[in-house]
Amino acid sequence: MNISEIQEFALRAHGDQRYGDHPYRVHLEHVVEVLQRFGYAAADPLDPLLLSHRLVAAAWLHDVLEDTPTTYAELERVVGPEITALVDAVTKAPGSRQDSLLASWAKICAHPDAVTLKLADRIANVEASRRSSPRLLAMYQREWEGFHATLRRAGGDPAMWAHLGHLLAAAR
Repeated sequence: MNISEIQEFALRAHGDQRYGDHPYRVHLEHVVEVLQRFGYAAADPLDPLLLSHRLVAAAWLHDVLEDTPTTYAELERVVGPEITALVDAVTKAPGSRQDSLLASWAKICAHPDAVTLKLADRIANVEASRRSSPRLLAMYQREWEGFHATLRRAGGDPAMWAHLGHLLAAAR
């Protein structure tokens, strides 16, 4: 499945879902743009095994298991086991915010490519919240220490880590 087909699947799955005042597409596009900004572009649609292809595909899909009726099995039939595992790794675990974060971070750490995907998602969320949601920005600032301490050990793109840290520090 190529990136355009994956994008269409994700947009159909999210339907009328909103991201603040915008269609959910805006958030998904922003996460993909963050990956591209840091050099992860799905440059070769004929080789879906490339890390950049998997990351961009998963960026389009990163919330479908969490926010839509799409099941793991359905997603795996559509995009295969590797991309589905990456999406599942960043899918929020159930429970209170704190319990969910700890369980989610453990899942992400078990799948190192998921750290880069989660960084792209968090950068997109922080950039958006700096413009429109001081409450969410404050939440991301409170979570930064645990997020960084836990996930940084598992990897992720160093430039993305630096950018996220700068965004959160500059907003204080």
